[in-house]
Amino acid sequence: MSTQGVLEKVVDEVESEEDELVNLCSKLVQIPTVSPPGESREIAKFIESYFGSLGIATHIYEKVEGKSNVCVELPGKREGKIIWLGHLDTVPPGDPSSWKHDPYGGEVVNGRIYGRGSSDTKGAVAAA
Repeated sequence: MSTQGVLEKVVDEVESEEDELVNLCSKLVQIPTVSPPGESREIAKFIESYFGSLGIATHIYEKVEGKSNVCVELPGKREGKIIWLGHLDTVPPGDPSSWKHDPYGGEVVNGRIYGRGSSDTKGAVAAA
């Protein structure tokens, strides 16, 4: 398959799952993960539950208490591994009154998701 064919297949798949991806991103945004302190146990448990409901294996690693890492294993058809890596912590929202939307609301307005982490990188994690 050509590179263009692969790209078209990926775009078609993303478009067919758009509502699910937007919903997942919105839910991730609604879980505060401000760093510091970088508490990520709640969001790790959410991801574990989400993929568990799909029958997909996950593992949570917590070398430092409260700072969880999630590994999701998707079986493939070829040898080797592909690793997608993203972080789930966010910078502080600053003054909440300066936001037009709740920084942890995960609101979807006119096709855009608003909230802390929606573009860095909870959105990318949802898309992966």
